[in-house]
Amino acid sequence: MEKDKFEEERKKYNDWWNNLKKKHSLAGSFKDKVEKCDFPIRFEFFGKFMKEGDNVLDCGCQDGYQLYYHMTENKVKGYGIDISDESIEDCKKNLETNILVRDIIHGAVEKMPFVDNTFDVVYSSQMLEHLENPQEAIAEQFRVCKTGGFIINSVPINRELMCENHKHFFRFYDLIDLFDTLGCDYKIHKYWKFHRKHDYNMYIIVAQKGKPIGKNDEVEANKIDR
Repeated sequence: MEKDKFEEERKKYNDWWNNLKKKHSLAGSFKDKVEKCDFPIRFEFFGKFMKEGDNVLDCGCQDGYQLYYHMTENKVKGYGIDISDESIEDCKKNLETNILVRDIIHGAVEKMPFVDNTFDVVYSSQMLEHLENPQEAIAEQFRVCKTGGFIINSVPINRELMCENHKHFFRFYDLIDLFDTLGCDYKIHKYWKFHRKHDYNMYIIVAQKGKPIGKNDEVEANKIDR
């Protein structure tokens, strides 16, 4: 991403993050948020591809809410990256006492400052639809993921869930076209959740770098839905 574009996106997502905190009353302490809010069930699904001690990267980590879940429930070592430097500062403060935190970085997911084959799991929750070129970000996820590791992305299904910062609406065959170009093994799961008086529906795409998904293709998102 070019410097001018990066700065434009940084400012936009700083504003978006601050508005999001106000809108959803997230301005209180992170501890209050964790204690009062239910963790999205998709976090549990993501965690099925993790094991204790894994190096796990959250792309678009915001305040570290999902990282907190995986470090607590799955005992993984947490890394995060986000283009909003303000959300990154919140993330660092929220997770500073967690001994499993390894690195929280301000940067673009299209060009990440990590060496090849670093992570056991790389994931994003509702991030790809915000990008001009999601294929660049997915290629980066594969680059920094270890051979045999998992790359997991979730995207909303319903067009009515589009917001002003969404640049794409992914239908099922759009995702096939996107991931087929990478020449990887992957599976698309449909996930349904009733959320804030809406059907919050999404696809979760699980890919494995360098070898077939194998036993994990038996894991179905609807098996853990509530």
